[in-house]
Amino acid sequence: MGCATSTYGNHEALLQAYSVATGFEPYSAPYLLRMIKERASAKLLLPSHFYSLRLALSLNSRDSDRVLLSRLYEPLWRTSEDYKARLETTCPRLALSLCETVTAMEVDDLLVMGILLSSSNPTEKAMCLFEVYDEGCSGVLEVNEIRALLEQLFDLAVDRLPGLLRPEKRTEELGKYVMKTMETRTKAVATALQIVLKTSLSVTLQGFIARFALFRSGCLTSPSGLRHFAHNLPSVPTPS
Repeated sequence: MGCATSTYGNHEALLQAYSVATGFEPYSAPYLLRMIKERASAKLLLPSHFYSLRLALSLNSRDSDRVLLSRLYEPLWRTSEDYKARLETTCPRLALSLCETVTAMEVDDLLVMGILLSSSNPTEKAMCLFEVYDEGCSGVLEVNEIRALLEQLFDLAVDRLPGLLRPEKRTEELGKYVMKTMETRTKAVATALQIVLKTSLSVTLQGFIARFALFRSGCLTSPSGLRHFAHNLPSVPTPS
């Protein structure tokens, strides 16, 4: 048991170092929420807005960090004609200055990442994540919204953050550990969804904090906790 715990700790210490290197850890979730939202237009971040954010948060201070961050953010950049239509509705002057093909980042994707990697406690993170998904300020999140949030969180924790690991750091044992979390990711989302919702199809902020933030000392609010949660679930059999 002690050996297994030690091995787990070694794996997580290495993976956690990459979470820290993203640069979000010094900041609280509410501060990141404000900083990111201030630079968004029509719930989008254009490259110039994102560059401004990186400067404000000192996210690109070292050459090694620039390479790492580029790999982390690359999946978030998308090109879509719909972006220009959205900007024409809310920011017509900005839309006029853009070419037909607009590259932008969905602000919610970055918000969830920043909140998860922030220095805030589980309750504060839960409140900010709830705010991101409660677009209508109804005070309630529906089952599809909770599922989408959990899918984002587990994707970050078990796939994208471990994917930053440099080749020379990827031992066979660490690879097995990460692979196990990836194999159970779908089941982890479904299990966490049941924990948050119980038998209901929606949850209030108070219920979300009680079931999401406080579950097992907030394990669902950190990359390490999410990976540990997924790793301890039985593997999902591969279809033959």
